[in-house]
Amino acid sequence: MRDLIYILVLFTSLNCFAQFNLVPNNSFENYSSCPSSTNQTSLCIGWINPTTASPDYYNSCSTIISVPYCGGTPCFQYAKTGNAYVGLYGFSKSVSDVREYVQSQLISTLAVNKCYYIGFYLNNANWTGVGCNNLAVYLSNNAISLPGPTYLLNYTPQIKGFGNKIITDTLNWHIIAGIFQSSGNENFLTIGNFNNDSSTDTSTFNSTVIGADHAYYYIDDVFVIPIDSVPSGMPAFAGNNVTINSGDSTFIGQQISNLNCNWYNGTVQIATNTSGLYVKPVTTTTYVVQQNLCGNITNDTVVVTVGGLGIKDAVPIAIGIRISPNPNSGIFTMEILSKEFRIENAELRITNLLGQELKSEKHINKKQTLDITELNSGIYFLQLIQNETILVTNKIIITK
Repeated sequence: MRDLIYILVLFTSLNCFAQFNLVPNNSFENYSSCPSSTNQTSLCIGWINPTTASPDYYNSCSTIISVPYCGGTPCFQYAKTGNAYVGLYGFSKSVSDVREYVQSQLISTLAVNKCYYIGFYLNNANWTGVGCNNLAVYLSNNAISLPGPTYLLNYTPQIKGFGNKIITDTLNWHIIAGIFQSSGNENFLTIGNFNNDSSTDTSTFNSTVIGADHAYYYIDDVFVIPIDSVPSGMPAFAGNNVTINSGDSTFIGQQISNLNCNWYNGTVQIATNTSGLYVKPVTTTTYVVQQNLCGNITNDTVVVTVGGLGIKDAVPIAIGIRISPNPNSGIFTMEILSKEFRIENAELRITNLLGQELKSEKHINKKQTLDITELNSGIYFLQLIQNETILVTNKIIITK
C-alpha cells in the first residue's frame, strides 16, 4: 500500500492533467450559443452527433435546458465539473435499439503502440427509471456515422466500465475508464451503447417517473491521457490498507478495465488480468499485485486486517510500529508504539513483496536498530508477529 498520494487519485479529478488531455472541450463548457431546447449537441464546440437520434446539451446559461436539469423532479444533478454536460439514451423499453451518441475529434492522433488512460463520467438522470450497462468508448481512425433511420452504431468499443455493471445511481458520478494501447491513427472518440437490446442488461429502479421506460445518462469529463505524461508512469496500486470483521469481504485494487494485473497471496497466485477483486481472508493477509502496463512491470501490496468475532489473540488497539528513517540504506530504527504490548513470544520478520521470509529476529526490544544492508534496493516489509499471528506490517524502502 502506497504511503504517498497515489497518482490515480489525481486522475479522478483530471484537473491536474488537463494539459495532457487529448479531448477538446472535454467538460462541454464551451458553446457557440446557449442551448434553447433539446437535441442541440451541435452547439457544444468540438462535439457532433453521429446518428439521426440527437443527444442533448445542457448548460447553466440556459433557462430551458439548464444544469441541473431534472425533468420536473427535485433538482440536484449538477455537473461533475463546471456548468455543463450532455445527455443521451443508452436503452429504451418502448423503442427497439434506440441509442444516442456523442463524438469528438481528438486534439492529436494516437501514436502506434502508445498506452492511454481513457474514459468519462456518467450519472443516471433521475427523471428516468431504467439503468443499463454497456456505456462505452469507441476509438476510430475516422468519424463514424449512421445517417439512416436506425439508431444503433454496430461497433466494438475498446473501453467499457470495470465489470460492465448496470448503473442506476442518480446521485453520484461514476467513472467508466480503461487502458488502451493504440495501433496508431485513432483520431475520433465516440461515447454510447454499441450493443443491441438483446445484448444489454437493464434494471428498472423507478416506475413512477416521466421517463420510466428509458435509460438516460448525463456525460461529463471525458479524457484521453497518454500514460507517459503521468508522473511515475501510473504504477501499480493494490488499494489502501483496510480492517474488516471476520466473515466479511472487501474490494482491493482499482476498477480500471484492460489493466493487466496478477494478484498473489504470498507465493500463491489468486487472480490474473484484473485491476481489482473481492477478497475474504480469514486471518490478516498481505496481498501483492503485479501490474504489466504496456511492458512496464510494477508491484504494490495491501494489508487486509481481520478483526471482530472469531479472531484469536486480539491485537491491542494502540499497537503500531515506527520505522525511521524510511526510506533508508538498510539500517533503521524500529519502535513499537504501544505501552501495553508485551514482547514475550514476539518476533520481527523481514519479507519481500511476495511474502517470502528473508530475515527474522526472535529476541526483540520495543526499540532497536536493525541492519538489513545485505538486501538490495527495493521495497520490503517488517512484520511484528506474536504467537504466529501477524500483528502489524510496515513497509521498508531501501535505497542505495
